[in-house]
Amino acid sequence: MGGWAKAPKKQGLRFGVSVHAAYTWSWLETSQRADKAGPLACVP
Repeated sequence: MGGWAKAPKKQGLRFGVSVHAAYTWSWLETSQRADKAGPLACVP
């Protein structure tokens, strides 16, 4: 992280960090979209 922070600061730019993993995980997780009761039950 230090290297990423130094580069913009060296150019006089601001640097910020954000995390979106909590939301991304729920819709990228293949098992979340598996058919629970239909003819393809348990198939992602």
